[in-house]
Formats: sequence, C-alpha cells, structure tokens
Amino acid sequence: MDTPAIDTPAELGRFLRARLQPDDVGLVSYRTRRRVPGLRREELAQLAGVSVAYSTRLEQGQSHHASEGVLDTLARALRLTADEQVHLRDLARPARGKRRPAVRAGTARPGVRRLLAAMDTVPAVALGLRYEILAWNRLGHR
Repeated sequence: MDTPAIDTPAELGRFLRARLQPDDVGLVSYRTRRRVPGLRREELAQLAGVSVAYSTRLEQGQSHHASEGVLDTLARALRLTADEQVHLRDLARPARGKRRPAVRAGTARPGVRRLLAAMDTVPAVALGLRYEILAWNRLGHR
C-alpha cells in the first residue's frame, strides 16, 4: 500500500518527540515546564545513540537518507509498534516528487540585447539561469 508523501518536516519532529515523556524512559525531568510535550532533542538523541545534530537534521526533514539502523534504533528507543515504525519510515523518507521538466535554453530579451549593444566601450555578456551565454556585445565576443 502506498502512503501519501508527507510535506511537513515538522510532523516527523512531533512524532518523534511526543511519543514518550522523560519519566517513561528513566530520564530526570525536574518537573520544569516544557515548550513542547515529550522528549527534548537532546534526550531523544541520547536514547537513540545518535548525535543531536543528526537527530535535529532528521527531525527537520533535512536528511532524507536515514539508514535502516538509525531508524531501527529510534524505533527501539521510542518503543514504537510495528505500525508506528512504518509511519516513522514514511516520515523519515518522504516519497520523491516528480522530476522537474528540463530547463529550456534561454534567450536574451530584445532590451538586454540593446543594452549590450549600447555598452560599446566594455566587454559584456548576458548569462542564463544555468550560466550559459545568451548574448554578448562586440568586445565581449573577443
């Protein structure tokens, strides 16, 4: 069964951290008020045995290539059920979007061509989005 792509990286963070409370895993919470429910990033990273930086990147959707080992470790640390483990993998590895169409070769607009022609004392070129040369003046051609 295909699951729809998750387009909000924040959903992964909420899923990871809200699953357990610090007391559930033997961490001291000092009963301080937390901005978000559940574990802090540092606590989750400590439980899973990964760096805080990597945990943060994964949580924010900046790492779409989490290994099976890391996901398994997170699942064990968070005591996830089989269905929750599938959901974790869907969140951590969103479906790839459709390929963007190839960018067509650009052309310089008439106004740009006139500007280049008017710049007859300096070499000048107009570049496209992929840094291809679209137009040039006489000195730019040299």
